[in-house]
Amino acid sequence: MIDRSEMEKRFYVSSFDGLRAIGILSIIIYHLYSYRLPGGFLGLDIFLILAGYFMTNRLMTSLMNDGKIPLKQFLLKRLARIALPLIAMLVLVFIYITLFQNEMLVNLRGSFTSSLVFLNNWWQILRAQTFIPNLLTENPFEHLWYISLAFQFYLLWPIVFAVLSLFVKKHNTLFVAIVVLATASFGLMLFSYKGADSLTYVTMSTWTRLFSMLIGSCTALLYPLDRFQKEHKSRLPYEQYLRLIPIVLMFILLFTLGRNEDITYRGGMLLFDLTVAAVILMSLHPKVGTGILFRFKPLTVIGRRSLSYYLWFLPIIVLYQAKMGIIGSSSLIHGIIQLVLILFFGEVWYQVFEKRRYLQMARKIMGLLNEKTAFGKQIFFGICAVPLIILAVGLVQSTSKLSEQEATLTELIHTNQTIVDNTQQTDKKLLKTINNVVGLTREETVFSSNSSITFIGDQSLLAIANELTTIYPNAVMHATTIAQVTDLSSTINELKSKNQLNDIVVLMFGANSAFTKGQLERELKRIGMEKQIFLVTTTTSKTWREDVNNVYASVSEKYSNVHVLDWNEYSKDQDWFYSHKSYVTEVGAHEEALFFAKKIYETLRGN
Repeated sequence: MIDRSEMEKRFYVSSFDGLRAIGILSIIIYHLYSYRLPGGFLGLDIFLILAGYFMTNRLMTSLMNDGKIPLKQFLLKRLARIALPLIAMLVLVFIYITLFQNEMLVNLRGSFTSSLVFLNNWWQILRAQTFIPNLLTENPFEHLWYISLAFQFYLLWPIVFAVLSLFVKKHNTLFVAIVVLATASFGLMLFSYKGADSLTYVTMSTWTRLFSMLIGSCTALLYPLDRFQKEHKSRLPYEQYLRLIPIVLMFILLFTLGRNEDITYRGGMLLFDLTVAAVILMSLHPKVGTGILFRFKPLTVIGRRSLSYYLWFLPIIVLYQAKMGIIGSSSLIHGIIQLVLILFFGEVWYQVFEKRRYLQMARKIMGLLNEKTAFGKQIFFGICAVPLIILAVGLVQSTSKLSEQEATLTELIHTNQTIVDNTQQTDKKLLKTINNVVGLTREETVFSSNSSITFIGDQSLLAIANELTTIYPNAVMHATTIAQVTDLSSTINELKSKNQLNDIVVLMFGANSAFTKGQLERELKRIGMEKQIFLVTTTTSKTWREDVNNVYASVSEKYSNVHVLDWNEYSKDQDWFYSHKSYVTEVGAHEEALFFAKKIYETLRGN
């Protein structure tokens, strides 16, 4: 995405832009509708593989033609391509937030500055290790970890390649050396992955993601770019059909692998990367039939703009969601509006920066300034100073210190995560004590204390875990801040294996993503339709809230053992929430736990 070498321009193969388009569209769809395309985040792997492919092509060409690698020139050209559009986007978004969505300035300065020096990925890793999440506000620059990661590769790989070329003279030996490095990187991913707590490091570390780029490098050694200019001869029967296999497999993996699933980091991502490499080797040549799929004009147009779209997609989504929330239309309409905004800003950035029209604009401005009087120049520079002043004000206001609300909530979530984890201990003793709970009758209290119940959910469950353990002392809970219905299968299987999927199951999802009726039904059947299942309506401020709650209502009407706990309706107009509606306050947590206890008792006792 960042790399578009002189060699690619000279030997332009439009099908590569088609592959880039699949990458950027997958990423955007994933962030808008992750439940529709659970593996869409793997679009970044496509970019990393292409970066490794074109970078290694360029390095090999320089080495063969000139006998050396022009490291300085190599880096400056790539820096020139990314720096200006990146800085312009960062400044514009920061100014907008300072003026119109000031509440989102929390912790934004660190993300802003780390992105400018291409260290955003390591900044996020450090924050994750010190448990400083943004619970009440989302970060519009979070996606820039990839830009930082890619530039680190551009800095490191030419040096490593140059050193390797000094000691390794044979092409095959060089290939083996790169395979060894890629294997070591993937091995580090396997070793580092410890579940949800390790996701930030595993997905953003330079060393754990290196193998994707190196797979692209190996592909360049096997099938250099100039091979795409040569006539292709079929050597195998049914070759055209064989070329479809990696394409089909690539899309299957995009639709099946999940960001929070163990299999993704224990071989799934590697399989996807090897599949993309196979697509490059087998399916992109302009003289083969499958190449037509990737040369489809709309795809190549999108692919050429992939960098600009990538810079803008997350700021648009985060700022739009924070501003609009659940106002008005369905999530589909909101999604279309966000997509249009991404296309608009991406096109402007493509025309201004990637087409280098900013040079023409600069020359025109300089020409006008030469014609202006001294007073006119002062006015011009005064106008130019205004956004810089606003930026400076925003940077000063953007403190890394958590607000009192967020500090309290962060501590609570951290404490409650421990409570949740402790409920899953297989050697814990059954508690027979009955706590006195203000707000519950004696019958409700006794029933709840003796209930065999399992709670599964996202951050909305984490926020009330401490209250639930008082009412349900023997409850089993499973919750993380990133949980989604599309990742639920592994959780259910884990609880089943430990015999912790009890007779009553309560599901609390919707804070992180919507889901389809079919996806939910599959998980309910996995739980077991002999159990009593309760679905808690979500109060999230995201645009998909009504979609989630409508799915709950529809499923509960279909199955007699499935019931809705309509917390969204019950809590309407109550002052029980933080600004982010996924989190209840201390009072809200108590009220929600009481609501669950009363409704579950009422439903199962038939009163």
